[in-house]
Amino acid sequence: MDELTICFLGTGAADFDWPHFDPATMRGSCSTLIGSRILIDCGPTTLSQLLRFGCDPALVTDLVFTHSHADHFDEETLERLIAARGDAPPLTVHAVAQLLQRIASRRITPHPITKRDTFPVGDLSFTALPANHTVEDLDELCLHYLIETPQGNILYALDGAWYCSEARFLLRDKRVHLLIQDATMQHAGDRRFMEHADAEMVALLKRGLDALGVTDTRTLVVLNHMARTLWPSFDESEAFARGRGWCMARDGLVLTLPTKKE
Repeated sequence: MDELTICFLGTGAADFDWPHFDPATMRGSCSTLIGSRILIDCGPTTLSQLLRFGCDPALVTDLVFTHSHADHFDEETLERLIAARGDAPPLTVHAVAQLLQRIASRRITPHPITKRDTFPVGDLSFTALPANHTVEDLDELCLHYLIETPQGNILYALDGAWYCSEARFLLRDKRVHLLIQDATMQHAGDRRFMEHADAEMVALLKRGLDALGVTDTRTLVVLNHMARTLWPSFDESEAFARGRGWCMARDGLVLTLPTKKE
């Protein structure tokens, strides 16, 4: 494998009106396609965005969930995704047990996971990191992921605020080349600060990861999961991120990791 693509299918937080989705002015529900086969989360707009950006649902072999909030897990959309795969082998779904129990379809291969698990997904290795985020069922774990690839390591940290201390040990001796970071709020002081991040927090988190040797000046920071009411227009948001040396994700953005960097 010479390169790995990461396609941002949806980059919005939960305050978008997806039943009236307008791709020209709205962000889709947060979902990311790694290569052509690995999908992270399946919210209300995931299937339509796959088709919009020319991604073949039949090629998707694995679906990895972060948690069961409705903008990340929509069972109706999941059923439509399964149907759109036609006669492809059953979709492997990696998720915590509570979320798997909510999937009625028999056309999946369930793979229950919990925090600290490391498991293969195709040629990649995922490690489940506990996230500082909660759902209505307080016993359900919300997860971030360290994704180890031949091209370099990815830290996928949506939704969440300050990292949990366990994550520090799980990230020890790892170097992250691409940090996909929750940035629900632009400015500090919002009530959601205990389980979502703002730009000031992102800067502090990055500084801490640098101090641990997990990230450095070569790490690309991509902001994702932006709230409609808490960020300005697409262009203004991208200019804000660019001024801090970050990348602002937008629906349809494709990044390519060409080779692993040492």
